[in-house]
Amino acid sequence: MASLLYNQFKADVGQGKYAWQTSSVGIKATLVSGYVPAASHLYASAISGYELSGGGFSGLYSGSIRLALVSTFVSTNQGLLVGSAGRAEFGASATTWSAISAGMASAVVLLCESAVGVTNNGNALLVAYIDTGGFPVTTNGGDRLGLAA
Repeated sequence: MASLLYNQFKADVGQGKYAWQTSSVGIKATLVSGYVPAASHLYASAISGYELSGGGFSGLYSGSIRLALVSTFVSTNQGLLVGSAGRAEFGASATTWSAISAGMASAVVLLCESAVGVTNNGNALLVAYIDTGGFPVTTNGGDRLGLAA
């Protein structure tokens, strides 16, 4: 499966509902395994049962496997490579799950869990599915980098 942005998040950004660089948006990253994404999936309830847990990490709403993104930014790629020029790129500082031992992660999913009005998986908006940059990876008790800008 290729990485993707979920449709509703793209629409909401276009309508000004989310400002990626604002900490109040509450974007979090979680590790998943076995989840088959679809751009039409809306909420974190779609990843229920697929989040890693174990080794001191728990999934689901407000679970410790979900780490907040910090130092988020948006840049414009003006590169000369075919297919890479003229696009907006969303990024954040590296996110690390420290001393995690919870099985194999096939991807990282970004979701909006901490925004105003979000109270559970049923209304935590899915943002992106990322399966590039070293996935799949087996967690083994060491630090695992799941997302880097």
